[in-house]
Amino acid sequence: MKPHEAQVRVGSQDIAGVRQIPPSESAAAECLTPEQVRQYEDVGYLFLSACFSEAEARVMKLECKRLMAEGNDGRQSGLDVLWAPHTESAIFDELVRHPRLLGPSIQLVGSDVYVFRSKLHTKIGFASEMVPWHQDYKRWHDTDGLPSPRITSIAVFLDEISEFNGGLTLIPASHKEGLLLPLERSDVFGAAFEKRRFDVDLETVGRLIEKYGLVQPRGPAGSVLIFAANLVHASGPNMTPWPRDMALLAHNSVENALLPRSDPRPEYKASRTVSPLTSVSDDALSRRASSLTSEHV
Repeated sequence: MKPHEAQVRVGSQDIAGVRQIPPSESAAAECLTPEQVRQYEDVGYLFLSACFSEAEARVMKLECKRLMAEGNDGRQSGLDVLWAPHTESAIFDELVRHPRLLGPSIQLVGSDVYVFRSKLHTKIGFASEMVPWHQDYKRWHDTDGLPSPRITSIAVFLDEISEFNGGLTLIPASHKEGLLLPLERSDVFGAAFEKRRFDVDLETVGRLIEKYGLVQPRGPAGSVLIFAANLVHASGPNMTPWPRDMALLAHNSVENALLPRSDPRPEYKASRTVSPLTSVSDDALSRRASSLTSEHV
């Protein structure tokens, strides 16, 4: 059996859920168990199945549909990506400051955090493409000047994720390889290389899969995946007729501010505003769920 071969499975078998934090406690409270912290350090991710309730996920799903339909001042990339929803929506502002996400991020990076970026990503049924193998930190380091991978990448499932609708596939423990450099190409494929310079080349991916195996976290809407910025991952196409929605965000340490760039990306794609997040109450989203009218159910 290859290393981590037994982890090519789904759901909460991989890791227990995050401890619920009462609203009176600080988001900095140690909401992850020592076992969960070790899991994150060892394999580079935590999967928290049903971290948010079905009702809370429904609130976020409806808000996602509204925002994607309306667009937001040029911050929409095609039909499938909308950037910085937390700056336009009170619901997604509450999500990035929710103690079930903020607490683990503070605990894992060892300091206060701020929102480096957030986006909504829809994989349209039958029409979406594969997202190639990559490390988030590669682009953030090279393009934005992120000094270190002291940052958490977080995916919040707004729909149930199955093997058919384009969930994230991870190479566990691949974050231990550090920042991977792409293979330079000087032949006729040079133009293609330039386009894919933030991807991990397939020769390296093959070596890593042989070494570490694969895992694809799947679970109900409301589940949360927290993973290291150097973890190699990809996602396949959505083979179903139904759209698959996901909220993605990155909590960066306030001690890991971006270095200056002569031509920085827009603030909504890579924030340079280092403002420590304060927590909302744990029931912020559930209170919104209780106020939904029957037409939303």
